[in-house]
Amino acid sequence: MVFAAIQIYLKFLYWNGKSFFLKTLELLFYQGKNRKYKAGFTNEKQNQKMNNNIQQVDVTEEMFFKMWINMLQPFLKLRQQEIDLLAKLLYHRYIVSESVADKSMIDFFLFSSENRKKMRQELKYEVYTFNNNLAILRKKNLIIGKSINKKIIPSIEKPFDVFKFTYLINIKR
Repeated sequence: MVFAAIQIYLKFLYWNGKSFFLKTLELLFYQGKNRKYKAGFTNEKQNQKMNNNIQQVDVTEEMFFKMWINMLQPFLKLRQQEIDLLAKLLYHRYIVSESVADKSMIDFFLFSSENRKKMRQELKYEVYTFNNNLAILRKKNLIIGKSINKKIIPSIEKPFDVFKFTYLINIKR
């Protein structure tokens, strides 16, 4: 059984009229596995005790990807069918990436007609529903060409036993 630990720190800081919370997530997605930015969004009072709210959730690998998309939902603004499809795409990408090392081949296998048919049957979508939802994900730039946008792919390191998802929100008084 795989479990994901979700760690949430809530604080607000406004930056140039845009919430620092939103900017932090953009940095997380652009940086990917590179975690050098982490010191960039802590404040000068690093030794100050932080209020923590940690929620532990036990999920399967497949359910993790749906949970991941649901946590990003405030930013993605997807309908339920689009959430299900994107979570299924991420799960199948994870499975393919375990056996294929070349990134371009991962996308090739992910969007192959056999894999698309398999995903469509797992989701119990008609062909037109599946294709319409893929088109919507393309319009929202979550699928670019024949690959998933790198900003929404979670950084998963082996072994995939625990995943920590952190929001840091600085409250300005």
